[in-house]
Amino acid sequence: MASVDHVGRKLRLAQLAVGLTHVQRGNAVGAVQLLRRAAERIEGYADDPPYGIAAARLVGWARSMIERIEQGGLAALTQDDLTTHLRS
Repeated sequence: MASVDHVGRKLRLAQLAVGLTHVQRGNAVGAVQLLRRAAERIEGYADDPPYGIAAARLVGWARSMIERIEQGGLAALTQDDLTTHLRS
C-alpha cells in the first residue's frame, strides 16, 4: 500500500493536470483554482523535491499561468504556455 505522503504528492501533480484540463476546456475559473491549489501544495516540496521533480519550476510556471489568465483570460495563453517539464 502506498504511503500517505506518496499519495499526497500524486494528488498535487494531478491537481496541476486538472488545472490544465480546465484551460483546454475553456474554464478559466476552474483553471485558476486548481493551478493555485497545486502551486501552493507543490511549493512545500521546493527545497527537497521527490523523484527529481522540478517543484520550484512547476510552482513558478503555474503562478505565471494564473497571472496571465487573471490579466488576459484564457486567450492570453499560447499552446507553448501549456508545456513545462516535470524534472530538473
